[in-house]
Amino acid sequence: MLLGIWSEQCWPLLSVRAKTLTVYQSKYKNWIAPTFGQREIDTVTRRDVQAWILSMEAVKGKEALPILKTLYREALAYQIAENNPTLGIRKKPYSSPAREFLTWCELDLFDFGSYNNLFRFCGRGD
Repeated sequence: MLLGIWSEQCWPLLSVRAKTLTVYQSKYKNWIAPTFGQREIDTVTRRDVQAWILSMEAVKGKEALPILKTLYREALAYQIAENNPTLGIRKKPYSSPAREFLTWCELDLFDFGSYNNLFRFCGRGD
């Protein structure tokens, strides 16, 4: 059975709120279906899933992987699939961009316009 066909059969079986189901379906359609939707369920390998996750933006992968895991968990429960290639797959690590902060001395020199007095008051440590 194709993963796309299974997903359509699986959605009504999930006990989630209607809004959650809509989010799952949307993310499946946009992120999972283009790669795995036309593949037979048992032909997808762990390597395929891991390569797919690593090719995505970290945030998208973080949101898409649980949906794919849910589809495979249910496929195993309903004996649609013989294996679950999502077991042990980790999401792509996300590192937030480095942030630069002004020192108190830099704050004292910076012009905040009408907020100068506020920042000068907050920045004083004496």
